[in-house]
Amino acid sequence: MTWAIWSPEDFPKRGDGGYLIDYAQAYRIQITLHADQWTELDPDGFYKDTYVTSWVDKEADQKEVTISARELAARICRDRGMEFNGAYYPAGLMFCNTDKETPETMKALEVEGKRRNLEFRKKTVESFEMQFRVKMQGGPGRWTPTTYEKECYDILGVKPPEVVNRPAQQAPANVQIIQPDPGMISQLIAAEVEKRMAELTAPKR
Repeated sequence: MTWAIWSPEDFPKRGDGGYLIDYAQAYRIQITLHADQWTELDPDGFYKDTYVTSWVDKEADQKEVTISARELAARICRDRGMEFNGAYYPAGLMFCNTDKETPETMKALEVEGKRRNLEFRKKTVESFEMQFRVKMQGGPGRWTPTTYEKECYDILGVKPPEVVNRPAQQAPANVQIIQPDPGMISQLIAAEVEKRMAELTAPKR
């Protein structure tokens, strides 16, 4: 039997600093997934995992378990997602036994995965905009979306909040910028220098 995972996104993906983040893994086993592709798991169908229940005598307590490819696929697909207000929204990973499923069934799984992924991205955007509103009210939110959040905005065809899009140094359209007079600046500097020199040369009491 050949178990495989289909993903609407790449795992792992690049974070804001260019480093890898958000791995697809379970039981300390990491799988590389590519967007819109089926990734077959180990054809032998088994993975080994070790664990201990007592750190006092780690070597004596160490145990080994065998994890089937199906169990690994199910756990990865279940874990890749996000929780909002107590409800769980999966990112859209799907899995099946490719030896038994028809191409039509696999295509249906892909369609459902894409639908779930769009819902997941909507929740991701809503989560950021909630933080944005908190920030506007003086709370511990964020002004700028992450690289992944920007990708969600692009895929959904919507724009981040207006303040995020506005260049930091751009003045509002109804504000006239008045350039200072160089002569006036020179006079102010000269007056400040004269004042400081007077303070330095004044007799001490």
